[in-house]
Amino acid sequence: MTTAAPTDTSKWTKARRELGLRLARRLFDELAKSPMTLESKKRPGASWSLIVAHVAAAAVYSVSLVSGIAGVVIVLPPWATVFDPIVGVMLLLLAWAARPQAAAPPDYWLDRAEFPTLYAAADRIAKRSEPNRFKRSRGPLSSTPTAGSLVGLGGRLWSWVHR
Repeated sequence: MTTAAPTDTSKWTKARRELGLRLARRLFDELAKSPMTLESKKRPGASWSLIVAHVAAAAVYSVSLVSGIAGVVIVLPPWATVFDPIVGVMLLLLAWAARPQAAAPPDYWLDRAEFPTLYAAADRIAKRSEPNRFKRSRGPLSSTPTAGSLVGLGGRLWSWVHR
């Protein structure tokens, strides 16, 4: 494995380059011992970090839902005190602030019209790697790699939302 002549010869640059080469060699040797094929690919189960992420997301969304319902119930008369509608409005504002929101796609996403060769290569790789993976869902929320106009998770959704 050869590299181009470095322009910066500081100790830090040399150490980073050596570490990168060592890790690349280790990864190459690991893949050379047992190449990954479609038949040998295993579907991993849910990892602990994925479970924790889903639980955290459910907690955030449930705060929005519960505070919205509580705010509506408290705002409706009869009120026991003057503070009931104030607390209800505060809960409704909390529900509004904690609601799930769709964010605009980042500026660094590449448009399909501007980079057709890149998308053609990505489409070929996607078709060869897992041919039946994306055929289950259709519509604006599907994750079909060839149908979206943006690269990234949810690209199909963003292409549908920003038409």
